[in-house]
Amino acid sequence: MYKLLIVDDEEWIREGLTRTIDWESYGISSVRAAVDAIDAMEKMRVDAPDLVISDVVMPEMKGTELIKWIHEHYPAVKTIMISGFDQFEYARDALRMGAVDYILKPVDEVSLMEAVKRAVRMIRETEKKFSASSGNKEDAGLKHLFYMKLIDLEQPIDAVKSILGEFSGINMTGKIRYSGALWEFNGIQERIMSRIITAMESRLGESFCGDAGYELFPYMDMVVVIVYSENGEQDLSHLLKSQCERLEMGRIWDQYHCCVGGNGVGMEGLREVLARLNLLEENSMQLPKASVLTDYELASIHKNALHQCSLIVPAFIKEFREKGIPWAHAHGGELLDEILDKAPYIGKSELGTILFRFMTQCIAVTEETGRLLNHQIEEDNEVLTWVFSIKSIADIRIKLESFFAFLSDSIYASSENVQKKIIRDALRYIHLHYKEDISVQDLSSYLSISSSYFSQLFSRETGIGFSRYLMNYRVERAKELLSGTSMRVYQIAADVGYSDVKYFLKVFKKVTGVSPQSYRDKGGFN
Repeated sequence: MYKLLIVDDEEWIREGLTRTIDWESYGISSVRAAVDAIDAMEKMRVDAPDLVISDVVMPEMKGTELIKWIHEHYPAVKTIMISGFDQFEYARDALRMGAVDYILKPVDEVSLMEAVKRAVRMIRETEKKFSASSGNKEDAGLKHLFYMKLIDLEQPIDAVKSILGEFSGINMTGKIRYSGALWEFNGIQERIMSRIITAMESRLGESFCGDAGYELFPYMDMVVVIVYSENGEQDLSHLLKSQCERLEMGRIWDQYHCCVGGNGVGMEGLREVLARLNLLEENSMQLPKASVLTDYELASIHKNALHQCSLIVPAFIKEFREKGIPWAHAHGGELLDEILDKAPYIGKSELGTILFRFMTQCIAVTEETGRLLNHQIEEDNEVLTWVFSIKSIADIRIKLESFFAFLSDSIYASSENVQKKIIRDALRYIHLHYKEDISVQDLSSYLSISSSYFSQLFSRETGIGFSRYLMNYRVERAKELLSGTSMRVYQIAADVGYSDVKYFLKVFKKVTGVSPQSYRDKGGFN
């Protein structure tokens, strides 16, 4: 079981997330709350959680700054961000810094819990790989912390060296020349990883001795190799690449790739080498299997891939303008196939940029017909964040499918009459089911539209978000019962949809400014 910390400066959101969700069913046994980022940092220093769910916009410190601090000091902690539609830059920054997901307000419980389940799976996988790659979990955590601080160019180099001081027998500071390699193994088994590390140590031990040395940093599916020498003239990068190629890794495991960095001078130089390797590795959509590439070779692959793709999207948009959404829906997968055929090793950011431009052009073409009204790409949760959270080719196919479905839904629902009917039906549903645990997902399924479109339309037409509208409506019904009946407060709370009477009291006071009993007393009903 894991520990969760919820960070939000709005009490009703903190209480709602804390009390209305069965966290234990998702493997979470402890749920705490913090009122802002500063409070969260203090609580984490006392007892670090496994998962943090944080708002983006808070006083004193933004949620993105909190994420950066968490990933620097507690790299094993997973994070999920929540915020409104207009924080596009925050969404991008949060996902780039390693957040598991970015959930838009009003928070859809289904989307949030999918992100939580994914985070819990990642935590369990990390624990499993820690155990496999190092017999000492504490040392493995320290090594990973050292690596993460080393590649963060904003971290003081003295802080990095201080972490190295925690290890016994490791003395790689004060050398003249450094180089590094980043190995990634796809789907590797635990017992095979041990064999690979043994093979690496054997090969590296033969070449890096005397004035030279090496260190291995296994972490999850990766192994970071750092080599160093007191000889300032030695070409460590060339030697390291040669030894990596001579490992004949294919005899042990053929699903791998390796990127080797250049020669760095001093620890600062090593930092630059590894930061570049990490950036290239993270940005790689897919790489040649069983390959050993230099950082410059990998960068060249990404640049060439972008050039190859520059002519593909305009041709697709031309046909899209002529043939419409049904044609695009049927052939969207072919666009991705063509991109990957001409640029099989394209980077994530390059592919994301191409597809983001493609989607905005599809939106523009659809708007030209006058059939798509008030639908900007940044106003849909799935379309807003998916470019910056690309994980796999299969993931892209699914999201392309959902994008064209979004366009189809938008065209149907763009007429004023249809929109007004949607809102009328939604309000009728709320008024009939407000006593139940209803959500945006329930309503969007009932209305047969996407949850993100429903949220945007509901807020625009009513001037208030779904969650706030439901809360206000329940409070109005509670006020009627307080004034017109002798029901006890806890009975009224249950009757209007709140199983937790303490939470009901807070909600009621937040909306009306007084407690339920004070409201009843002022109305003269005892």
